[in-house]
Order: sequence, then structure tokens, then C-alpha cells
Amino acid sequence: MSAAHIALGAGCVLTLAVSAGAEGSWALWRGRPGQEAARTRVSVHATLADCLSEQKSREEEQRAYLRAAGEARPEDRLPPPGPADSYRCLPASDDSRGSKGN
Repeated sequence: MSAAHIALGAGCVLTLAVSAGAEGSWALWRGRPGQEAARTRVSVHATLADCLSEQKSREEEQRAYLRAAGEARPEDRLPPPGPADSYRCLPASDDSRGSKGN
């Protein structure tokens, strides 16, 4: 598959998501890479901007934990992190992505 096909597909998905959720709420979903079917809804937001803001905040918290786990003194080390969660904002009406969280 060429880069042009990937870019076209991503553009179509983004266009559909924006048009589908322009009038509704947005949900933040959490999951593990490669396990998209097992996503969990984390929260629901009135706007895409609010959802993306929470997504950014959660990703920054995750990066801070991973940095701290690697930089701690051996006697203070945090438990080794598991696979990192991934976050995605989707129209809240799309419940096919996983089970409901909060």
C-alpha cells in the first residue's frame, strides 16, 4: 500500500469523524496498540477540542511516568511499565470501539 493510499484513507476517516461528530459529543477511548477491539471508553466531552485536550494530558502523564521509571535510583525504581496505552477521540455515538468506561 502506498503512502498516497494511506494519506487518502486517513483523510476520509478524519472527514467522516468530523462530520459525524460535529453536532454531538466526543468520547476518549483507551486501548493497547494492536488490541483496538478491546478499547475502553474513558470519558465523554461536548467538543472535540476538550477531548483532544484530555488525550494530550493523559499522554503527557504516561510519558512522565515512563521517564520517572527509567531515571529513578535502583532502590526507588517504579514497577516496570507494561505496554503503553494509546488514546483516541471518536464521536461518542460510535460504541463499536469497545466497552463503556466512565
